Order: sequence, then C-alpha cells, then structure tokens
Amino acid sequence: MLDRLTAAARELAPALGLDPAPLRVVAFENGIASVALGEACASCPASLPLIVAQLEAGLRERCPEVEIVEAVT
Repeated sequence: MLDRLTAAARELAPALGLDPAPLRVVAFENGIASVALGEACASCPASLPLIVAQLEAGLRERCPEVEIVEAVT
C-alpha cells in the first residue's frame, strides 16, 4: 500500500510544484497517510497547508482508502 500511495503522490508532485524524488508516504493507518515532503516544503511553512490539502485531494481521488494526509518530517 505504501508503494502505491508513494507512486500516486509522486505523480501529483509536478502539478503541485514539488520535486517528486524526495516525496514518499512513510505510513498509512486508519485512513491517514503520513507523507514526507522533503526539505523544500519543510522550510516554507506558509505553503505547507495548501500543498497538503492539494495532495490529499489528489490521493483521495486515486486511492479511496485515504481519508487524511498529514505532513511529517
């Protein structure tokens, strides 16, 4: 499941202005996908909520099991 979610997140990354390489889903439990976004997003807290919301919408579309996306470091 983590590989499937990571592949979907990396597919979405360019449309969100993200480098897909460091993007990965590190955990998935009870509908919550924990996503490591990489260094660029960690240093820009203003854009983080918007990126997470857009990533969540895209992942929910591709993987209906996802209910929530949270950014982790």
